[in-house]
Amino acid sequence: SQGPLMAPSDIVSRRLSADTLLLAAILLIWGIAAFLPPLNADAAAMLRFAERMWDGEALYRDLIDFNPPMGYWLDLIPAGLGRLGMGTPVFWFVVFCLLVIGGSAVWAYRIVRPSLSETERRVIALVGVITLLVRPGDSFGEREHLMVAVMLPYGALAVQFLRGARGWPLGWRAAAAALAFIGIAQKPHFAILGAAVELLLLVLGGPKAWMKRLEPWLFLLLGVIYLWATAALYPAYFNDMLPLAADNYRIFDLDRGIDMITGTELPPLLIAALCLGPWALRSGRPIAAVLYVLAVGAILAGLLQFKDWDYHFLPARILTILLAAYGLARVLEGVAPRILAALA
Repeated sequence: SQGPLMAPSDIVSRRLSADTLLLAAILLIWGIAAFLPPLNADAAAMLRFAERMWDGEALYRDLIDFNPPMGYWLDLIPAGLGRLGMGTPVFWFVVFCLLVIGGSAVWAYRIVRPSLSETERRVIALVGVITLLVRPGDSFGEREHLMVAVMLPYGALAVQFLRGARGWPLGWRAAAAALAFIGIAQKPHFAILGAAVELLLLVLGGPKAWMKRLEPWLFLLLGVIYLWATAALYPAYFNDMLPLAADNYRIFDLDRGIDMITGTELPPLLIAALCLGPWALRSGRPIAAVLYVLAVGAILAGLLQFKDWDYHFLPARILTILLAAYGLARVLEGVAPRILAALA
């Protein structure tokens, strides 16, 4: 099925070179643009809190916020590097984000690459770069942005599990699961994405195979450790911050509900989910099924925050675009050989 696309003809070689140059240009231009001010307001506020933590101020005592500590722990890295005098904390934050996002994307791509055709590889690579680097815009560095990036290797291994390719080393699987957990632990709503994938694997892979997986048990272990560490280090989080968070997120009124249903964020995602769902789940393509349940989980995570803020639905948009791009690649798989033959 890949013969015409894989043939060493001049037109295919030229097209591959053009794809490579386009990817390199996007990476260079948008990588540089990420360093231009201003930094996202939420990301800047959390980074400033991390700087103050290095100065001895205590989270949830001197620094009042009801977000869990994982995001601040991550920001301690660029904030600490900034204190060494070799660049500002903001500079190191952008470097940190680019390395995390780029490393996660490359790792996930390498995991799923053997199961993709040449057309699918090219489309996924190009759209993946655009959605992860360009699409976030002024939401670059938000927790939602980092979360969806670090979930990708875990999702890629889930794809291989459904394909029956389960020979990945235990250490790599543990690292992917731990990375995904770090992303999820930034907000409790993010746990829906991991739960959606595990439910899919349980249903399609069967209970016996699912029970033998490392990932769900590692999630459970890390979750217990995370809760224990948070309670031990920050008792005020459970005593004071969680009640504030509960009051903030349980507020419901009809007008706000109508605004979300008729707004600009949720309706397009729901329409896309309804249109892509039947194909993704019945296509027999594991990558489509995993991307779909991740996208649905991301929609629910954004919905549960009940704010209708654009960055809350950023993961859902990224995952939906990736799923649509994969579907487009499947269509091109059938017509591209004829187009290339006509152009040759």
